[in-house]
Amino acid sequence: MLMAVLVKIQPRIGVICITWVDLGRCGRVSSTIIDISI
Repeated sequence: MLMAVLVKIQPRIGVICITWVDLGRCGRVSSTIIDISI
């Protein structure tokens, strides 16, 4: 299964959003929000 990782960095709130997307179904499998506290 092929999976792509979309990482969006938002400096405004200092949060990195990591979204796992399954290319086969083109849908969101799971999303995780990690607070890095800048």
